[in-house]
Amino acid sequence: MFAAAVEGYATDGGTPAPEESAHLVDGLFSICVELSARFCADALNESYFGWDEKRFAGRGEHNLLRARGQWALAQAVARRRGELEERVTRAFGGSRT
Repeated sequence: MFAAAVEGYATDGGTPAPEESAHLVDGLFSICVELSARFCADALNESYFGWDEKRFAGRGEHNLLRARGQWALAQAVARRRGELEERVTRAFGGSRT
């Protein structure tokens, strides 16, 4: 999905500055961690505006699943950082620092 998003953006004329594209992977990782933390807080506080009452007994249970999903995504981004950065470099060309 990441590759398709980056390549689609580049194909559609997206041209971020080198310092912006160099931090796309960092931004993705940060957003995943931030969302995971937010869902953890929502789970502890039993709060959130929407949850699936048919699948979960409470908001906390649903938010815990959301938190775990975002954390798993953050870990996957960390493991594949080099590959994702290479995709950005290929999509936008040149050396990214």
